[in-house]
Amino acid sequence: MWYYFLITEFIKHLLKAKTKLGFGIHSPYLFPLVKHLQKPVKNKKSIKAIENKRKKLLKNNSSIKITDYGTGSTKVKANGTRTVKSIAKYSLANKQKAILISKICTFLNPDNIIELGTSLGITTAYISTACPNAKIITIEGCPKTSVIASETFKSLNLTNVTLVNGQFDTALHNIIDNIDEINLVLFDGNHAKEPTLRYFNILKEKAVNNTVFIFDDIYYNLEMYNTWKIITQDNNITASLNFFCLGIVFFKKELSKQYLRVFY
Repeated sequence: MWYYFLITEFIKHLLKAKTKLGFGIHSPYLFPLVKHLQKPVKNKKSIKAIENKRKKLLKNNSSIKITDYGTGSTKVKANGTRTVKSIAKYSLANKQKAILISKICTFLNPDNIIELGTSLGITTAYISTACPNAKIITIEGCPKTSVIASETFKSLNLTNVTLVNGQFDTALHNIIDNIDEINLVLFDGNHAKEPTLRYFNILKEKAVNNTVFIFDDIYYNLEMYNTWKIITQDNNITASLNFFCLGIVFFKKELSKQYLRVFY
């Protein structure tokens, strides 16, 4: 049933999505953002280094014990023993999506970034190289995965990333108590309705006018899709962009309430 819905939604997305160059987007704020996403990447050297690290992870046959407080991957069991290469294959954002996220970060140039769900640290690395002057806090629930993520950051010489190992609820409360504002959040650690909405409500308390929230895998399952729709209708959210692979919501008061699909 879900796959039929997914196919239908994808066709709808293709028919309704704005073009790559942003034609049909009339907002003077959103148009340059979407247009920027179509530009070639500039930090090719950094991307090559990150992708070389990904290749090494994809060849790593070591097994680690996974502690997953979220929904895990759709293709492997959430908890138990897994090889590093299986995590790299099934749980990491692919290169295209990681580049999309990095381009969004480059355009927005946020100062304070929070990532929920570090995994092996590849997406975090993309964000770090896109925003070298930003303060990035990334949270990972699994202790063993956190160790590998730390090794990823060290091997890539990333100095603006703070990795927090712990459950999201506890970590988030500790973080927001010591931060004045949040400029960008990437939600990529739990795809269930109740916890996602809970994290959203916690983090929006520190949102300011230029804050942006990115939700990965908004079509992960029906529960996540419905959660995404609820969030876009929140009174604090103005514009929303649906890229199908992920969604972005804006708190910017100057934007009118709008929901746009974008082809990428």
